[in-house]
Amino acid sequence: MKRQYLMAATAVAALALVLSACTGGDGNRSSTASSDNASAGFGGTIRVAGIPATIDPMSTSQRAAGRVAAQACEGLFASTADLGVADGLVDTWTYDEATLTYHFALRHGVPFQDGTMLKAADVVASLDRYAASAPGATFGGLVKTIEAKGDFDVDLVLKTPSGAIPALLATPDTAAYIMPASLVEGRDPTDALQKLVCTGPYKLDSYVPDESVVLTRFDKYAARTEPSDGAAGAKVAYADEIDFVPSSDANVANLIISGEADVAPDFALDQVPTVESEPGVTVNAIPSGAFPLMEFNTKTGVMANQTLRQAVQAALDDTSIMAAVAPNKKYVTLDSSLMPKGSPWYSQAGADSYNMHNVELSRQLQKKAGYAGEQIVLIYRASDTYTPVVVQQLQDAGFNVKAVLLDTAAFVATRKDDAKWNLFMSGGTSYGDPLTVVFLSPSFPGWWDTPQQQQLLAKFKEGADQKTRQAVWTELQGLIYEQVPFVRFGGRSQIDLTSSNIGNYPLVRGTARGFYNVTVKK
Repeated sequence: MKRQYLMAATAVAALALVLSACTGGDGNRSSTASSDNASAGFGGTIRVAGIPATIDPMSTSQRAAGRVAAQACEGLFASTADLGVADGLVDTWTYDEATLTYHFALRHGVPFQDGTMLKAADVVASLDRYAASAPGATFGGLVKTIEAKGDFDVDLVLKTPSGAIPALLATPDTAAYIMPASLVEGRDPTDALQKLVCTGPYKLDSYVPDESVVLTRFDKYAARTEPSDGAAGAKVAYADEIDFVPSSDANVANLIISGEADVAPDFALDQVPTVESEPGVTVNAIPSGAFPLMEFNTKTGVMANQTLRQAVQAALDDTSIMAAVAPNKKYVTLDSSLMPKGSPWYSQAGADSYNMHNVELSRQLQKKAGYAGEQIVLIYRASDTYTPVVVQQLQDAGFNVKAVLLDTAAFVATRKDDAKWNLFMSGGTSYGDPLTVVFLSPSFPGWWDTPQQQQLLAKFKEGADQKTRQAVWTELQGLIYEQVPFVRFGGRSQIDLTSSNIGNYPLVRGTARGFYNVTVKK
């Protein structure tokens, strides 16, 4: 028997409770920004601070790489503002549990930005490439075949049952963007695209790595008719142009204050006090939109020892660490759950192992693990300003930690080599489904891959409904606190700065978000 799964209404509806505090007025803003479309209208340029290392989100596990693609590209499904799942390029779809087959009927009359029309062959080529990519590893592990059935129909057959496919294909929460087969068919996902051809409201006009990205309105964009909701529904390209401009941690605030940039996504929390009183700057705070964490090398070196990882976890004082993360406690939450309150994935499993700050227990576990003072290499970036607090806590507990500061390029390259590090500082953002959390994948640096993890992940993927999957997720979160592939220090607000030039800025969770529906004041 076939039936349509309405995942957006069931799997993530509770997240709306969290975001209601963000979208219901200016309670989370430091100044008031106009949202009057009638006065703002169409026109102008949105200048975004920061150029991603690549414009091809399939080529890297860094979610920020999706920022450019989020303006120009679309997937079969789309993430709503509360990280639910809604239809995108798909018109209708079904899932036949008996045959493990998803059938996607595509929308007709959807043009790509090169003038060709969306067809089933484009979807097959794009999803094949996504399945072979690092960010698409979970999806790829589930898929048996993807076949075109005529010009506008695609059948996706699974290896094992799973109700999670729409969530795994919802952009920009994932990198499952659809592009012409002529551009992506047979192309290795690590061979990063230098151009984007997609179906979204803006088209990529030019890209010079590290120098500039220019997108302009795509006049033939075929929008959906549902109300705008994050990346779902109607997407209106109010601005004539979106430019991504170079920035650094040192100058991004000045770019917004001076008007040289209009949007600074994921602005550093420790810099918020420098801009809160600026009259031309709005601090858009999205509660629990992100979280800092520390990843362990579970594959090689001293941290491959689970007991020693537990010793590190026991030593941490997360209260002090989160105080170093944010200048004001209103921007942080001390909570053991990987997903924020209000999410259907919220769980207190493993809470007893969170924020222990128990040096005596840590030393006992170190002794049990046979730790003899071997050097522990921790790599981090300048943006991880709380790192000295973590290092000091570990040293006070008896760990011989060497902290190595790297620029972003060196950091990304180094963490791929399991022989060069034991710990690294990282962070997570908002996720619509735990299966889209890249650091849960065995292929992500850290390489957490145990029989218990694989068994629970398999059960979680197979679950056909929210209740079933939630129960398994609770077990999986408990396993995270037992095996300690990483430690999550707490939740923090996602901060997006906007200049006085910007109006109607929707507060949306996620590292990659579109700037459609955003207006430029005249």
